Amino acid sequence: MAGQFRGLLCAVAALAALPTAAEPVINPVLDDAFTFRMGAIRNEVEGRATVSRKPLPVTPIGLDVLGLDQDDTSPWASVRWRFGERWALNFHYDRYENNASAEIEDSFNFDGAVFPAGARVESDLTADAYVMDVSYSVFRGRAYEAGIGLGLHAFDLDASLEGTLEIGDNVETLESADRSLIAPVPNLRAYGTYAFSRNLSVTGSAGWLSASYEDWDGRFLYLRGTVEYRPWERWGLGLGYQFTDIDIEHERGGGDFEKYDIDLRGFQAYIGFSF
Repeated sequence: MAGQFRGLLCAVAALAALPTAAEPVINPVLDDAFTFRMGAIRNEVEGRATVSRKPLPVTPIGLDVLGLDQDDTSPWASVRWRFGERWALNFHYDRYENNASAEIEDSFNFDGAVFPAGARVESDLTADAYVMDVSYSVFRGRAYEAGIGLGLHAFDLDASLEGTLEIGDNVETLESADRSLIAPVPNLRAYGTYAFSRNLSVTGSAGWLSASYEDWDGRFLYLRGTVEYRPWERWGLGLGYQFTDIDIEHERGGGDFEKYDIDLRGFQAYIGFSF
């Protein structure tokens, strides 16, 4: 993996040496120094989670079994700083958060806690994503730019489960489990923006990388497309769609491990300010 990143850094350094020719752009989205965006995304989620401890058997848990496959509206925000004609520093944050209650048909275990068939399980799942990268605009003109970015994508996952069992008129509290995981995954991104006019532009981006390090194994993929309309020079309104695939596995030693395979997709809306 180290050789792969050295190659990427050499490629970016070579791109930095390319000659540049400044041209007046037709839309300020292509040369604003600072851009701030805030919005909401309506996520649909599907996936599985496994947190296994010896000597219990490995039992992947579908989010639909827990009732966590419901849609959720969550906030997101991003900041971009252009510190050169072609260079920019980018930060993005978004969140998925949901809770549910479901009666399970089959028994399973999670982080050493056993939940028998027929139990009612109260569950909470939160997934925070933090993305930071440095990007370079390889192709640039009056109405467009396209480039690459290299950085880090960190996931903060938190899952908690609590089981109860109704016996006649009595409710018995069973075991509970709470597991947190922070997983940094390197990220390689490609992006492009095209301006139809001074007010209207479209942007697309895609990021992917798979890496293994010591007891971590992670794969990450995301696709995002947005349309932005600027009724005023500094203010913009946008609509878009985003798909994210998170696949992280962590060996905890002694045969214990945890694995999360989660897909998020949904429409987003935002307001932006730049200068």
